[in-house]
Amino acid sequence: MDAFEVLVIILSVFLAVFLLLSIMLVTFLIQMVKQVQRITDKAEQAVDQAGTVAENVAKMAAPAAIARFFVDIAEARKRRK
Repeated sequence: MDAFEVLVIILSVFLAVFLLLSIMLVTFLIQMVKQVQRITDKAEQAVDQAGTVAENVAKMAAPAAIARFFVDIAEARKRRK
């Protein structure tokens, strides 16, 4: 065996190791991207629900404020009499 054959063997081993490591890394990255996608989906759903709750509160707050205004006026009139 001369130096060229030894060099070819060494380079082949390093290439095989690099190929296996890159396959493992790509697999890990794909799993991580899927997990991040699930997390972002859940966060988006939570934000949508919070928006719905805020809309419902806003819808209820306006009539409640108006009713409180009229109650305050009625109480003020009672106090004047």
